[in-house]
Amino acid sequence: MTREIERPPVQPGEPAPDFTVAAATRDDRFSLADFRGKSPLFLALLRGLYCPFCRRHVVLLGKTAE
Repeated sequence: MTREIERPPVQPGEPAPDFTVAAATRDDRFSLADFRGKSPLFLALLRGLYCPFCRRHVVLLGKTAE
């Protein structure tokens, strides 16, 4: 079991703390540190495809992927 660390919310303009998550399209993990200083990163936190608002955002993000 991983113990969660209590920390204050990130404020605008402040760097995000590092985190690691599972990749959605392959059996792998990646962290924010993998992208820091290399390329812009857009992170969208969506509830799931059962949510009509999230589903709409996923479709719109797919159209802008290029």
